[in-house]
Formats: sequence, C-alpha cells, structure tokens
Amino acid sequence: MIGIIACCSYNGVIGSTDLNGNPIIPWDYPEDMKHFSKTTANSTVIMGRKTHEGIGRALPGRDNVIISSTLPQTSGIRVCNSIPAAMTSRDKSKDVWFIGGAAIYREAMAYANKIVLTLVQGLIVDPKAIYFPWVNPVAFYIVPEETIRLSDKLQVITYHNRD
Repeated sequence: MIGIIACCSYNGVIGSTDLNGNPIIPWDYPEDMKHFSKTTANSTVIMGRKTHEGIGRALPGRDNVIISSTLPQTSGIRVCNSIPAAMTSRDKSKDVWFIGGAAIYREAMAYANKIVLTLVQGLIVDPKAIYFPWVNPVAFYIVPEETIRLSDKLQVITYHNRD
C-alpha cells in the first residue's frame, strides 16, 4: 500500500508560513495526531525537508525518508534526492505514507493507491496558505464505509485509486 495522509481545511489549506517563511500548521488537534500515529505506525513515511524540519525529529516506529538535495544523512532518517529514489530504495514489505508538504503530495499522487484526508471544519483565508493538491475524481474515489468522524470538528475521508 502506498498512501498519502494529510489534514486540511474545507478549502484545502494544509498550512501556512511564519514571518521567516517556515511552514506552520494552523491547528492542533490531538485526536488527529493520534489517528496519524496509528495509521502510519510500522510503515515508511516520506516527507520533504521542510516538513521534517517542522517536526524536528525522526518519527518513532517508522522508517523516515526525507526528500532533499541538501540535508545530510543523520541518525534515524534516510535522505533521498527524489521520490523515485525513495521508492526504489524502500523496504517493499512495509506500507508507505507520504506525509507532506504540498510539493511532495503533488508528486505522490502518481504513486498513491490510497489517500487518507482529515478535514478540519471551516475555511482558512490566508494569503500565505499552503494547499493540498486537487484530488482527481477520475483517478480516485471516496470509500464511504471508510469515512469516520474523529470529533465534532474532524472527519476522515478515504480515497482509493480507481486502478
């Protein structure tokens, strides 16, 4: 299984940037973090450099792969210069989850057979907003029986690839 997992507002915002241009997530929902941790446990997580720096550490219980041409190899992570390189070198016995940011999500659409998207109630209007890429309904369909509500403000929608 190769999946994409993200949390976004109803209008697709997944984050913003601070005054220094660093990515920030505009919400903090423990129930979403618990869902993310449970869903990605014992898998390979692939993320961009800025996402990794925003997290600040390797995620425990997962193989951490960072897509970067500048980040040095460090303990607990594997650095690859591209998504194709990461996919070639991955442990094929483990599920893969792309966990951000926006450019990684866009490219990952070509690899994914599943998208797990937590929707945060409401809209975010921010000139520095970062958006989740459009989910093409020709390529992906919503699986109603896999739709769950985490809380009054959070709903998880699961898409599967039509192939």
